[in-house]
Amino acid sequence: MHSRAIGLRNHIGRCCSVALIVVLGSGGATADQNPPPHSSTVLSAESSYPVMTPIVLSITITNNGDQSISYWTQGSPYPPGSWFSSTIKDNRGRITPVELSNEQDEPGSAGFGAIGPGRSVTAPVMINPLPTGTYTLQVWKDKSVIFTVKEDPKLAGKWDEDMLARVRKGERFSIYVASKYLGGKEPRKSFVDTLLQELLSENKTVPGYAAEALLKLKELPPDSSTIISKGSG
Repeated sequence: MHSRAIGLRNHIGRCCSVALIVVLGSGGATADQNPPPHSSTVLSAESSYPVMTPIVLSITITNNGDQSISYWTQGSPYPPGSWFSSTIKDNRGRITPVELSNEQDEPGSAGFGAIGPGRSVTAPVMINPLPTGTYTLQVWKDKSVIFTVKEDPKLAGKWDEDMLARVRKGERFSIYVASKYLGGKEPRKSFVDTLLQELLSENKTVPGYAAEALLKLKELPPDSSTIISKGSG
């Protein structure tokens, strides 16, 4: 890797140290097979997702009882994805456990959060990319949602645009999703190239958000040295 690229990566690390430092504790939670007593769950997902792309959805849990529902968190207003036990069924009928996650599952300082009586909390979560097909996701032994994963360049472009817009705003969950995507198999070149361009943004905060996601990229593109040089200059 070009020496200036290494320098920028070190610079990125310093800029993002607050997000990356491991503090005592962990945001991980032990998933139960059943939802908390006296609660209801609503799953919200798109009908279709592009292939080789994280599946992003949300889970809303409402406390219908008279006692608070507690969960382990790193200070976020919503619980970690690992709190929700889930399975996925493919179009052949095969059912397997699947991991839900969000930034609350990353190592960091942690404590308890709570959903008070009559209150609701919505947690954004992601699933690692799936092959093409139709899937049924079940959360706890409660609610389920059906979605399709398919080859669709327009759908992929829309996913990229939405995720990049959220990263620019500094949304912690979206930065987490982007970093997971970049650290996986074959992230789309257009997505990588756009984030690299964001390193040159005149906005004071956008370059740091883009850099935080790019830290998980396994290998920088060969043609990125010019942008990196400008960004670290």
